[in-house]
Amino acid sequence: MIPYDKILYKQRYKIENMFAKIKDWKRIATRYDRCAHTFMSATRNLLA
Repeated sequence: MIPYDKILYKQRYKIENMFAKIKDWKRIATRYDRCAHTFMSATRNLLA
């Protein structure tokens, strides 16, 4: 059996959901990532 931290593994879904939101957002609003400032603002709003 491979050792792992059970508490961290249970909280793994939060990180997976965050990446899913980012991927979903990128599909919807890819044209806005041309400007770095706009992309960072949208990313900050997405993760908030």
